[in-house]
Amino acid sequence: MQLFYQQTVLNNPTTQIPKDPLTKGSMGHVWCAHYFARTAAATKKGIWYSGRIIRDPDEFYEPDEAVEAWLDRNPEANGYPHLEGILAACSDYRRKNPPSQLPEVVAIEAQVVLALGYKDGLFGLWLDEDLEGNKPGDGQVEYATLDCPELVVPHRNVPFLKHGEPIRISKRFDAVVRINRINYIDDHKFTSVKPYPNRAHQYRMDGQFAVNTIAGRQLWPRRFGGVRLRFIMNRPPYNSKVFMVEPAQKRDAAFAKSLYRKAHEVAGLLRTDKVGSDWPMAMSDLVCWHRYGKCSAFNVCTGR
Repeated sequence: MQLFYQQTVLNNPTTQIPKDPLTKGSMGHVWCAHYFARTAAATKKGIWYSGRIIRDPDEFYEPDEAVEAWLDRNPEANGYPHLEGILAACSDYRRKNPPSQLPEVVAIEAQVVLALGYKDGLFGLWLDEDLEGNKPGDGQVEYATLDCPELVVPHRNVPFLKHGEPIRISKRFDAVVRINRINYIDDHKFTSVKPYPNRAHQYRMDGQFAVNTIAGRQLWPRRFGGVRLRFIMNRPPYNSKVFMVEPAQKRDAAFAKSLYRKAHEVAGLLRTDKVGSDWPMAMSDLVCWHRYGKCSAFNVCTGR
């Protein structure tokens, strides 16, 4: 909560995620998006992107060029020192995973919107806008709205929390692939360590995979295979591996109520204009010092 306050409410640039891991990951994601998109666009079925089916690979960049274009548009990322290493990792991935061996790619960077509410008497997180922009929630979902009269006018940096409005979240999928007529939602992770199955297991409780699982089950009720993690090493020996992320049934069942409570907790703090010290802190060595090193709000919370 303290990190959310610093990053989002205050928009404090000194508390953003450590730049190098974030930049490397973004560069790798850009490369994968264009590699997968060009591969799929060259097929008869094409690929769903930005609201339409595309069957011309030249509507996308060559993957290496896409990364350089992203760096040019985002000079603050300071990614050029990492360019050679990331392109080497991606080149190795392409050599080991040529277009002919990729699964059918249905969509890349595809966004869905989900909303809290009741459907057939059941409270949950329901699909409100699908990959094609359709709104399956209309007339089907009784939306749960934010109950916070002091936020009739939302906070300038948190516009998505507004009194009387449905509580919605959006999620963008790195890729949707189809294998034997079964759809999978893929998430790319560029990592400096060798991929191993337990790494995927560590992501089971990650909230983004709860959203992916919940959305996937509603998008393809009979043809959803689950969520997968594609690990690609960003340094030699450039190992890559795809692992299934096993669903966390208890977490998934509790997710909607947890999201509702958290939205109102944040709204209450925004409503009363609490200062930073009033926002909850994790106060855990495992959370405050994680795989990227210390949390970006560590110095703020310790008072240094």
